[in-house]
Amino acid sequence: MWQIPENEEKGRWFQLKDELSRKYSGELELVLPKECDERCFRWFQILEEEDFRFDLRYTRQEIVERLNNPEVLFFFVVIQETPEILVLGYRLPDYEPPTFYLDTIAVRQRGRGIGDIVLEFVINRARDRTYQAIMLDTEEKDEKGIPLRHFYEEHGFEAITRTEQGDLTMRLDLDNTRPINENSRDHE
Repeated sequence: MWQIPENEEKGRWFQLKDELSRKYSGELELVLPKECDERCFRWFQILEEEDFRFDLRYTRQEIVERLNNPEVLFFFVVIQETPEILVLGYRLPDYEPPTFYLDTIAVRQRGRGIGDIVLEFVINRARDRTYQAIMLDTEEKDEKGIPLRHFYEEHGFEAITRTEQGDLTMRLDLDNTRPINENSRDHE
């Protein structure tokens, strides 16, 4: 089942499904929770346990608080009840110019270009919704040594602040970028 919200531009979602279907075997299901029920929280925990150090993991209440933000984007890509992808983002309230905050992006399988597909979807969706920028917080490298900064820089993000511990705030200005499509991406 692949349910696209009524207020969404369907072409981008179909493109996402097509690109992800080429990377996975099995029937993909898109789940867009309206609230953080037990299943949603369990999936969130599964992906956090694999991708985030303990101090970066959210409580259920913290997820609920984020879902109350304006213009939230929250979805999982699931195969046979196993969460493979998680995206959580929202408009930064009272922030000008209109800026989308990419709070969480998690992909279970690494090294296959899946993260690129998902991030490009988020970038293009933000552009479609006339956001002027996307911001996110990340690290130079995660605890597994994966160079997160490099991943985002490959997509045009620039570090705007950095702590001594290597925590970064990054920004992508959308008004100066062109839409990303399959022909502009390097394939493995």
